Amino acid sequence: MTDYEIYILIVCIVVFVLLIALAAISLTAIVKMDSKLIRSGVSDKQLKEEQQKAAKTCHSVADKVVYILGVILTVVFVAAAALSIYMNFQTVSTSDTIPTLRVVESQSMSAKLESNTYLTENGLDDQFDMFDIVLTYKMPEESELEVYDIVVFEVDGELVIHRIIAIEEPNDSHPDCRYFTLRGDNVAYSDSATVTYDQMLGIYRGERIRFVGSFVLFLQSPAGWLCIMLLVGAVIFIPALGSYIGNIKEKRLEKLRKRELQSLIDEERQRKAEEAAAGSEEPHLLAPFDYNKDGFYDIVEHDARSADDGKGGQLK
Repeated sequence: MTDYEIYILIVCIVVFVLLIALAAISLTAIVKMDSKLIRSGVSDKQLKEEQQKAAKTCHSVADKVVYILGVILTVVFVAAAALSIYMNFQTVSTSDTIPTLRVVESQSMSAKLESNTYLTENGLDDQFDMFDIVLTYKMPEESELEVYDIVVFEVDGELVIHRIIAIEEPNDSHPDCRYFTLRGDNVAYSDSATVTYDQMLGIYRGERIRFVGSFVLFLQSPAGWLCIMLLVGAVIFIPALGSYIGNIKEKRLEKLRKRELQSLIDEERQRKAEEAAAGSEEPHLLAPFDYNKDGFYDIVEHDARSADDGKGGQLK
């Protein structure tokens, strides 16, 4: 990575940390407010409606599906980011079997220019488009290079991939090396300077991955790095916050369910007491209902015979 790229990466990390801090402060305030509303009972009606909807639909399943899709998307982004970083560090193709991946960033090899008649005459159909990923391999020996081979070479710190259209064999002016003239298939003129073997970094054998290069280039950019970091943060923190709020809602719903059940029990017991009072000399009396330590009613029942002896009734 160049010094500029390192600088941009540091800036992106700083921006990411600041955004995460701001998001954390905002989400904390929202979660606290939401929790307070839930515990105070202000949101009871809404909670009941959500519970009824959830009972009629596969809401929990949908949440899991969305979460799984989010994880898959994150894995894809992270894998693509790792690939882009790996590609960024690749310079020289060093293997005959394991390719080096490079993104094409120009259209110089995207088509056959009519004036380059040698392309049609020799059936050279191995062109590639801008934003394709080309697979390059270790350079063969210098003596094995031939006219019309496609090679990657470096000029002024930039990588170029063009076709060899002429080779000048060693002579008095350069007795120890060959000079190679290169040109893009979609370009009318050869490169301004000849290239030597030691400038070449890899050879192209016609293998490419189409349309993926633009995505890789985006991920190599500062915006791409920031998107990846934000996506990873979202996948980690949002489900955790959702689970926290969900637990608070479930506790509140459980309390509401117990209260509703207690209300039904009270009504039923009152009805039985009234019936007993109307048809029996010794009706069952209802003891007072007191809250227990958990904030719910305990149901205590005793009859008239035990009401005056000071003994406690039976806990139901």
